[in-house]
Amino acid sequence: MTMIIIGVVSKFKNHEYGSSILHNDDLWVLIPKNATSTLKTFVHGSEVEGQRAAVNFYKNPELLKKNVKVITRDPIKRYISGYLTCIARGEFKHIMHFKDDPFENFSIFTHDRWKRGPQDEHVETQTWFLPPNVNEYIKIESLTFKENHNKNNHPLKNKLYDYLINEPKLLSLVKEIFYKDFSLYYKSK
Repeated sequence: MTMIIIGVVSKFKNHEYGSSILHNDDLWVLIPKNATSTLKTFVHGSEVEGQRAAVNFYKNPELLKKNVKVITRDPIKRYISGYLTCIARGEFKHIMHFKDDPFENFSIFTHDRWKRGPQDEHVETQTWFLPPNVNEYIKIESLTFKENHNKNNHPLKNKLYDYLINEPKLLSLVKEIFYKDFSLYYKSK
């Protein structure tokens, strides 16, 4: 039984389910591609006042009594950013037959993601990382952190977005994969 629980917690080696930042009375749940680098500055020492610590709500359920906050992101933008992160790291070469056309590669990746499910936390649904209770959903665009560590300004980001929006079948796959994320994002403030 314990081995099954550990398997769930360790679904992704780089981002364990339950990873969070405790800042005063707020528990900020970490979701890859949703300002996690910025939130981690709380732990490593930024100008933010107050106590901060890396914690895990799954391993310590008492933390869920805090004010639980989650940063949400537009699912399409997050998916593209996650895809570019995976490609930049050289991941998934074993499942993709790279072509010269970056849009064809993106299409292959998306179809594979739809068929096989996620193989990396950066392209997993945001909702997978949620605890059973969340007090506040915050859109990434509304953040006012002094330090923004988003360095993913890949030259293909906007081009892939435009490509996806103009490819109805591919967009439909993304919407099917991330349907819960869309409703999560739209209910956020």
